[in-house]
Amino acid sequence: MNQDEKKAEHSLKLRFLIESEIALEEVKVAMENPEHVKIFCNGESVEYKNLGWYVDESIRICGTFVLKEGMNTLELQIPFGIKTNIEWCYLLGDFGVKVLGSKKVLTRMPKQLYYGNFVTQGLPFYAGNLTYETEIETEEGVLWVETSHYRGALLQVTVDGSYKRNLIFAPYRVNCGEVSEGRHTIQIKVYGNRANAFGPVHNGNRSETWYGPNLWRTTGCKWSYEYQLEEMGILTTPSYWIEKAEQEVGGKKG
Repeated sequence: MNQDEKKAEHSLKLRFLIESEIALEEVKVAMENPEHVKIFCNGESVEYKNLGWYVDESIRICGTFVLKEGMNTLELQIPFGIKTNIEWCYLLGDFGVKVLGSKKVLTRMPKQLYYGNFVTQGLPFYAGNLTYETEIETEEGVLWVETSHYRGALLQVTVDGSYKRNLIFAPYRVNCGEVSEGRHTIQIKVYGNRANAFGPVHNGNRSETWYGPNLWRTTGCKWSYEYQLEEMGILTTPSYWIEKAEQEVGGKKG
């Protein structure tokens, strides 16, 4: 194929309707190969800017715009030819998302998260790490922390700002060492995965165990308009307990 045959002779227009419960001042868009893509938000041209990358260096953050409360239109005009690949685009910013079946609505960023699936708490497509912080009051002794039910890559437990240990295997408990009597701050970081941001979120076959390109090309009963999202986060309240040091009973032997 010569260079003339590789040229993009056509223009592909993609139009997305974005509903938001609130006005958002700085929303970013990220995509692959954005240099020649024209972006319009609610009819206004979005200036191309190189603002870094998202997750992969090939996914460039390339523009910012404002979204109004209500329905918004985002349009991409992409040079299209025989060698053009069309990939996902990503909206980034300080907001949450509410998913109801196939419907998505932008919301305020949740101020507080609770133990349980954080996908249903306003972060359905979040693909990063998340730290849970709580305070407990203990007696003096050896502090143990156990988190048996979570969804993520691994857990990292920190007590009073001091790194302790990563957890990835059963029984998901860690000896945090001696602590004094009083209040202590426990942080448990869940390292996320990319399932809900990059995975086959429209694959209706929930029993699928093989991952490959065809999971993104499902048809028939294997296709779902409703989002098929994975659980994420610490799903049940962690357990904390103090183990007292064994004390010698009676006098020393003579």
